Amino acid sequence: MDMKEYFSHDYNARNDFKMIEIRRAYGLEGIGLYWCLIEMMYERGGFIKHKDISSIAYELHITADFVENILNTESFVLNGDIFVCPSVNKRLKKREERSEKAKVSAEARWAVQRRNKNEVKSDKPQLYAIMCEGNGEEFVKVGITNQTVSRRYSSDKIPYEYKIILQVFGNDVLSLEKMVANKLSNYKYAPKLRFFGAGECFSAQCVDELLGIEFADYQVERNPPSQCGAIRRNAIKVKKSKEKNNPPIVPPKKEIQDQEKTQPNPSHLSENSEKEKPPAKDLVGFEEFWDEYHEKTKKPKTNRAPAEKHWMKLDSSDREQARDRIIIQVLQNEDPNYRPKARTYLADRRWEDELDERKRKKAEAAGLIPKREVKKHQVLEVQTSKSIDDEQDDLPF
Repeated sequence: MDMKEYFSHDYNARNDFKMIEIRRAYGLEGIGLYWCLIEMMYERGGFIKHKDISSIAYELHITADFVENILNTESFVLNGDIFVCPSVNKRLKKREERSEKAKVSAEARWAVQRRNKNEVKSDKPQLYAIMCEGNGEEFVKVGITNQTVSRRYSSDKIPYEYKIILQVFGNDVLSLEKMVANKLSNYKYAPKLRFFGAGECFSAQCVDELLGIEFADYQVERNPPSQCGAIRRNAIKVKKSKEKNNPPIVPPKKEIQDQEKTQPNPSHLSENSEKEKPPAKDLVGFEEFWDEYHEKTKKPKTNRAPAEKHWMKLDSSDREQARDRIIIQVLQNEDPNYRPKARTYLADRRWEDELDERKRKKAEAAGLIPKREVKKHQVLEVQTSKSIDDEQDDLPF
């Protein structure tokens, strides 16, 4: 329903002393006229002019004296030559504030879409690079994802404005990510504002070298920062380059095998990089999570290595929530086939999923949800209830 055709109405308005006084003096006909006048105020922007009383009386088939008598009750205030209702104006002001906030939020979303309207969408996994700006910083974030980049960074998941400057689609993007990280190792950058994936960032000086890399047999879309505002939707299939000074990157199968022989635990960064592979202690709690997840979800134990990689990126708080909220996936999807694999559960932060109210109450009654989770939800319900109560006032609606 259009908000212009709706206003909130307290269900116990009839018990307000002002409404009781109107009903005592004018009966239910007075109550009916009162609400007609309230509706007219909303239609007219929050007021009724004194000179319009006669036309209102004609429209409603009642006397002008009756209209003026209701407007002279305590629910309305005569301000010069217009009648206003403080409660109506208060609600109209709140509506305008919400509308303005929604407008600002929509503008922000559209701004991101306009900046990234060149994004190419594909069903294949992709290696991506985004130019991040804000907080007096400018740097490049490189990563891989099975989603679109705009979905990957939806809901304020990154505290910077960004533009997509590179997309590479293929089935072996993990190897490409390692190769790009090695090639840009001299440009490592640590953002001042932390976010998930902040360890895969490089200074803005790497852009030319990054966009100059040739990717053989991959679907590639390049968008230099100067062209990010232009619409470019034609992904190209890049053939093997014949240039000697800039050889193409070929899926490094043999190279990785050679590295495994000489380096049992190769890092995705170069040997000269200050950041080494996370120590084994970063897998603390993983074994318990791994066993518990598959025991509860009845999923087969597969793709352990990717799951370990995502686990190492989580802090202690996220790890605790990831274990506590496994039951959410069980309750959300009765069929195990529709429950995510452990690696997907961690990569997409599926422990943040919420149950619908009916399933949640049933699970709480059965004691299936951790006590701290129940307490947290109860606090949110109290805050929501308090927010609704704050909107009530001593006026009839």
